[in-house]
Formats: sequence, structure tokens, C-alpha cells
Amino acid sequence: MPDGWSTIQRLPIGPNLYFLLALILPLIGQRNIRLLLASSALVMMYLFLGLWFALGAFSACVAAWLLTEQLARIAQHSGQTRVCLTVGWITIHAAYWPLCFAKLPAIPDMWPGDLTLFCGGAFFVIRAIHVLTDRVTGHLPRSTFLNYLTYMTYAPTFRLGPFDRYDHFQAEVDTCLTRIRWRTACRSIIRMTGGIAKMLCMPLLIDAYFFSPRFAGGGPVTQPFLPEFFENAASQPTSILWIATWLFFLRIYLFFSGYSDVAIACSTALGIRVDENFRWPLLSPRLSIYWRRWHISLGNWLRDYIYIPLGGNRRHATPNLTAVFVYSGIWHLPFPFFGGLWFGLAQAIAVRIDHWVDTIRGPDAPPPRTRRRWQTTRKIGGSILGFVITYTIMSLTVLLLFDRAPQRYLCPGFHVIALLFKPLVGESLPLP
Repeated sequence: MPDGWSTIQRLPIGPNLYFLLALILPLIGQRNIRLLLASSALVMMYLFLGLWFALGAFSACVAAWLLTEQLARIAQHSGQTRVCLTVGWITIHAAYWPLCFAKLPAIPDMWPGDLTLFCGGAFFVIRAIHVLTDRVTGHLPRSTFLNYLTYMTYAPTFRLGPFDRYDHFQAEVDTCLTRIRWRTACRSIIRMTGGIAKMLCMPLLIDAYFFSPRFAGGGPVTQPFLPEFFENAASQPTSILWIATWLFFLRIYLFFSGYSDVAIACSTALGIRVDENFRWPLLSPRLSIYWRRWHISLGNWLRDYIYIPLGGNRRHATPNLTAVFVYSGIWHLPFPFFGGLWFGLAQAIAVRIDHWVDTIRGPDAPPPRTRRRWQTTRKIGGSILGFVITYTIMSLTVLLLFDRAPQRYLCPGFHVIALLFKPLVGESLPLP
């Protein structure tokens, strides 16, 4: 299989030509829309990810639906809601983690983790957990398998989100024909073009003009984890390494925010409204604000299904926050790599420090004549400094997630961080 096709399969651009279904939906009638959405999604999986992936996705939907309905029935008759939830969560995650090491025959050069992170496995899990939890607790009525299949395999958001709640999605599908308009389709195409431009900025600009000549010897870099950056970091001066670290994080943002733009645009063209997923998180002056703007739909899921059930802010706020970040980190990437664990712990510590600084910081008391000027200067300066600190913290911590070298599975990314700070601490800082 040619390398170009393998790259296209990894970048979720092709499957999101799904917006062309907007031309067909008005012709088939409201009652057949779910059948068309589900069947076309499975066909897309077959064309871009292979027959085994399409069959596996369909079988996973059957198994998850049967498990959900059976546990909901048991909880309704026995009242053992917590037991049923525990069984459901363990079963779904036990089936998920082995997929982190699987590879697809249709993409022979896959890395471990591509299947779950870039092919929809991770978001399949949070959708399945969402429906199971709300069904067992009685917040969702019984659903037909076709409704469930349509929700779980909805092509624009299947691979990387945004996550949408089951009841909201079904209501949107029920009324989507009323929102399909030529004007809406034109706006969708404009936004899709912008999203694809973001995704192409990563390989065509950042990779070609910076990472390729400095870290890959002028040759093409490997997508999507950019291992050349981690393997050749020691050969670069500290200034170049800092720029590479900041650009590496910018690269990640362009990819995921661009994909969200494409997914939202496709859904809008189909008359299905999907919530925004990014609100300029890179301009956040504080880390806590950043996490309210980055991958908003996933953040809401983590809040509603992990943080609040554990007690939220009412009790054990710090352990609850740590659990959320650790789960998020491990959900992103597979074992035996410990990067997700270190990422979660680092983010939890940084966010708690951010909250602590905010609570102890008292208002200044400048002279009355300069109060307004002082407050304006303080606000602008604090925002700029906060932006630099927040962006740098994120740039450093994502290194822990995306270093996939087997020899560094216990401490991925730490050697790059050690190289970045080595001029400040000298030779006493060990390199992992």
C-alpha cells in the first residue's frame, strides 16, 4: 500500500466528506435517516480503515448495546445500580485496553495507540460509558439498536469527537431535515476549508520547514507522534529545542482543533448541531481557564462522569482532580507507556497550584491617582505572563504523552525536558 494512502487514512479528512450526504438526506425521508447514517458510516470505515475495522466496530456496538440494556434491566429490577455500573465500566475498559496494542491490516505501518487514539476507539469508549451510565441510572429511556448504532458510529465525530450526548444527538437527528439549507451548507464548506487548512498547516509548514531539516535530516517526518523529535533532541542546541517544544504543542492544537472544525461543519451541513470543542485555549492566561476551553466536550464528560461522582468540590477535591487527569492521560495512550500517568499527575499538580495562587493573591493598593492605570498595566502584564506560563506548561507536559520509544516506556519525554533545563542546572541533572 502506498505511503500516501496510509497518511490519508491516519488524517481524518477523507471520511468527513460525509457532508455530501446533505444532498441525499432530503430525498429519503425522515424515517430512513438513521439507517442511511449508520450504513454509510460503516461503509466509510470499510473504505478508509478496512473490512476488519468495520466488522469490529459493528460487533462492538452490538456487544455494548446488549450489555447496556441487560445491566439497565438488572438495575431496574434489583436496585443494585452501583454494582451494575461497576460491572459495566470494568467490562468496557477491559475490552478497550487490549486494542491499544492492536494494528489494522489495512494500515501496515501503524504505531501502537493509533487504533484507539486516531481511529475512534477512545471516543467509542466514552460514548458507551455515557449511554450505559445514564441507562442504568434511569436518565435515558430504552433505545433501539438502530438508534444506538447511529449514535456510536456517526462518522463526522466518530474518530476524534466532539463528544455529543445521546439524547441531544437523537433529538437533532429527528429534526435535521428542517435545518438543511443551501446557506447553511455554504457556511459549512467555508468552516470545513478552514479546518482542513489547520490540519494541513501541521505537515506542510511546521514539519516541512522546521522539524524535517533539523530532526529528520531533511527527509519526511513520521506521523502522527513525530518520533524523530524525541530521538534526535540531544543533537540540537537548547534554543532550537525550546522552539521545537513550543511548535510541537502548536502542531497538536492545529490538528485537533482543525478536525473539530471539520466535524462540526459536516454535522451542520447535515442539519445536526454539535457543540463547539475549542474556544481559543492557547490564549488562556491561566491553566484552569485553558482546560475550560480545550476539548470542551471531553472536559464536560470527565466532569460529569468522574469528577462529580467522586465528590467534586464538596469533598476530596484534590484527589478527585488528580483522578480526572490521570484517567484522561491513560485514556489517551496505552500501557505499558507511563506517559499518561505522569501527564495526569503533572497537570493535577499544576492546576492545584494555579487555584492556590489565585486564592492567596490579594488586591494591590496603589495610590488613588494611579489606580486605574496600575490596574490596566497589571491586567495586561499578568495576562501576557499567564499566557506564556500556561503555554509552556502544556508544551512540556504533552511531551510525556507522545514519546513512544519502547526503551523509555517508564519515563517518556523526560529526556527532552532534562535537555531543556540542563543549561540552568548544569551536568547535575540526569538524562533518562
